[in-house]
Amino acid sequence: MEWLLERAPGLRWVTALRAPKVKQSVPTHQVLAGKVLIDCVLFQAPLLNLYFAVTGLLEGLTPVEIYEKTRASFHRAWALCVLVWAPVQAINLHLVPAILHPTVVAAVSMGWQTTLSILNHYHDHGSPRRVGGRAAGVVRHAGKEEQTELEQLRGLADELANENQLLRQQLARMQAARAAAQQQAAEQAAQRAGQQAAVMAKRRGSGGRPASGSATAG
Repeated sequence: MEWLLERAPGLRWVTALRAPKVKQSVPTHQVLAGKVLIDCVLFQAPLLNLYFAVTGLLEGLTPVEIYEKTRASFHRAWALCVLVWAPVQAINLHLVPAILHPTVVAAVSMGWQTTLSILNHYHDHGSPRRVGGRAAGVVRHAGKEEQTELEQLRGLADELANENQLLRQQLARMQAARAAAQQQAAEQAAQRAGQQAAVMAKRRGSGGRPASGSATAG
């Protein structure tokens, strides 16, 4: 580690944190618990608020929407943060050399940022189980609607079939009435023709009789 400190003098303050100190009356585990508590309360909580604020701005949300989103997701995210970072920082601060503390934090932060992104996605779109439940409900609802529409279409088809049958019956009656009218008109025309023929025959007969009578008289 000496060669690293020679090339990066700015890291000497990190080693100073682990330098031998005067023996303290406070037990080591209490000091460690205090460090972890300060990290979770004074660092992780503001960082979570900053994370939600920055992601909200990048998504184009208004300040009110960012506030509502942060209020809805902060407590769950912070509880998960305590569950993840409390043991990580306890191990990091107690067992890992001070020069490697940033490396450990950076490695864990990759998974932690992924977890925050998943939580953010669940907040906007719901969890897969909830989305699947909603999708199943939508499918069931759509199935019921399709069944209702199918029943309505069947009823409409039956009504149309009945109306078609009635129209066919009316058309048949109209055709029968038309045929009867045509037959009656033909009979009337034949009757008139017969009458006219009889009248013509009478006229011819009455026109010939006077001529024969005069001839007899002469």
